[in-house]
Amino acid sequence: RRWASSSCFSWMKRLHSHTQLVRLQQVN
Repeated sequence: RRWASSSCFSWMKRLHSHTQLVRLQQVN
């Protein structure tokens, strides 16, 4: 159970960084 929550957290972090990258690309 614990590893699942940890993987979900890492996935959210990855998604957040990805959205930031897309936003930067849109600005440029």
